[in-house]
Amino acid sequence: MFNSIKEDKRAELLKSIVSQNSTNLDEQLYFALKSTCELLGLEIGIISRIHGDTYSIDYFFPEGVGLFKGQQFELGNTYCSITLSSHGAFSIPYMGESEYNMHPCYEAFHLESYIGIPFSVNDKIYGTVNFSSSRPKEDGFTKADSDMMTLLGQWVGSIIQRKQMEDELEHEKELYRLLSTNSAELICLHNPDGTFKFVSDSSIFILGYLPEELVGKTPFHFIHPGDLRRSAIPQYRKALSGIPVTNTEFRMKRKDGEYIWMNTSAEPILSDTGEILSLQSTTRDISEKKRLEILFNESQSMANVGGWEYDLKTGKLYWTDEVYRIHDIPIGTEVFVEEGISFFPLESREKLEQAIAHTISTGELYDLELEFISAKDTRKWVRAIGRAEIANGEAYKLHGTFQDITERKKNRDQIAIQRDKIAQEKQSKEKLYSILSHDLTNSLFGISGFLDVVITQLQEKDTSVDEIIDHLKLLQNSSEGALNLLKTVQNWVKMQAGYLESVPKQFDVVPELEKVKSIYHTSLVNKGIMLNINIPDMDSIPVFSDQEMVSTIMRNVFNNAIKYSDTDGRIDIRVIKNESDSVRIVFRDYGIGMPKEVRDKLFSFSSRPQRAGTEDEPGTGLGMLLCKELAEHISASFIIRSSEGIGTEISLEIPADPDIKLDNIIDVTELI
Repeated sequence: MFNSIKEDKRAELLKSIVSQNSTNLDEQLYFALKSTCELLGLEIGIISRIHGDTYSIDYFFPEGVGLFKGQQFELGNTYCSITLSSHGAFSIPYMGESEYNMHPCYEAFHLESYIGIPFSVNDKIYGTVNFSSSRPKEDGFTKADSDMMTLLGQWVGSIIQRKQMEDELEHEKELYRLLSTNSAELICLHNPDGTFKFVSDSSIFILGYLPEELVGKTPFHFIHPGDLRRSAIPQYRKALSGIPVTNTEFRMKRKDGEYIWMNTSAEPILSDTGEILSLQSTTRDISEKKRLEILFNESQSMANVGGWEYDLKTGKLYWTDEVYRIHDIPIGTEVFVEEGISFFPLESREKLEQAIAHTISTGELYDLELEFISAKDTRKWVRAIGRAEIANGEAYKLHGTFQDITERKKNRDQIAIQRDKIAQEKQSKEKLYSILSHDLTNSLFGISGFLDVVITQLQEKDTSVDEIIDHLKLLQNSSEGALNLLKTVQNWVKMQAGYLESVPKQFDVVPELEKVKSIYHTSLVNKGIMLNINIPDMDSIPVFSDQEMVSTIMRNVFNNAIKYSDTDGRIDIRVIKNESDSVRIVFRDYGIGMPKEVRDKLFSFSSRPQRAGTEDEPGTGLGMLLCKELAEHISASFIIRSSEGIGTEISLEIPADPDIKLDNIIDVTELI
């Protein structure tokens, strides 16, 4: 009966844990640790994360026991090393009288009682949930305790996985906000019923509405009635079935009452179970493109196409009135084949003569678009179609159509230009997103790392004010670096649009290098990387270039050196003042390096290598591509030498004087 009561208490505990009302996942985990400690009669509860041979504390109870979030131990010096090898719940009621009484954890902390279990996140071992006390557990641990730990471990794993998803979603939402705010397209999030729940600021200049005027309404309220059933509603239903839709065209009413043509794509956002959570749409104004298409279609339908016929035996050529008008010749004037062909410039004439000869010999139809000069010296484009009449295996007559397609070709060329422009804008937006996720994420990670250090120092209360001020200064530098990055992204957009101009000026390269170093200080410390900087013994090292672009290149190169260096590795930075009045900055790491197949694709946007770092740091493959384009823009030399297993050396050479012009060498080769 006593065991039954204990089992009931454990069941009630689990029920209270999994049915918490709080939406704060951190609070839920803390409650679980606190409640389980009280039920088991143990002093300390910990949720840990295990990475390699490192044991880190993610959550703990209670406060004031000398523990802090992020605190790390060697895995072998914790009881959790035993728990991991047990593949289930592991417990010791009296460590001093067990076979583990010589364990390093017992000798260091004298924890007498312990129970713990590993748990997984995304099907991989994440860490352990464990409870311990400095006192033996007199009544021991029961099977009910082990079963409870098993269920608790499963619940903790699900909560941490959910928290990771929420954190990732929050991060993506912030990037999405940055991207949508700076986009010329209308970017929106919709509830499943279609109502707007987020609208980018571009709605102001596209539709004339403030975002808050649209939120809560549906786009169907603004779409032309004739386009609702034809395209908008069928495509909306398709997206609701979980299928992405692209290139849906419809007319949408602006606030001033004018209808404009829009092209939209919609992507369903699904839950783990496949349920539609929301719809994300990207819409752009295609009124100009649509206007050209409509003009093109109208001109095609209204065009008067002329006909012609040529008798190969008599040499008689017949034209309809429209053919005369195209040639700017009075209707009824007698013409001959040689005269008709003479209206075509040499290249077009040769194509037409070859096509006619081929049709006569084979009977196959020809269909050509050719340049043409009329009798009034008006340059036109015509479409010439011809076919042969065959009798007894021999052509005896040619006939066909002749059409002035000057306006149509002009419209088609304009559409092609517009299409290329749209494709270029799309590629620029993809690059912009990659830059934000690549550089901005790294800058924010640096700021977050500094904040963790400062918070820890303040919590421990054993750090001097001067030390905290030093770290806050580093944090300030990192924040300035993130701000400079956003400015750089703006310049990137201008560069892709073709109107970014570099602003060269004289500046000292050493302080810029120090700023870059401070931004990635936390990353260096976290990976235990030793940094050696060799700078000539000079008061300053002036260079003449665009300061922001040089700083961006150095940030990306230094970040890659850290990312692809092994833990406890080394990075060397040398600043070399050349006799040719240029300055060369050389970054050398001894990490994983690049094989030939990676080097060959390094500067290709479509097939760029996207390799993770040595600690699974994300890589977009855009960093070096951006460096290369910036180096070309400021006429600097940018040389990469790398080999797999040896490391990478990257040098940036910039002029020290405004009168110096470099060769702008861009090269990727093997490091020997």
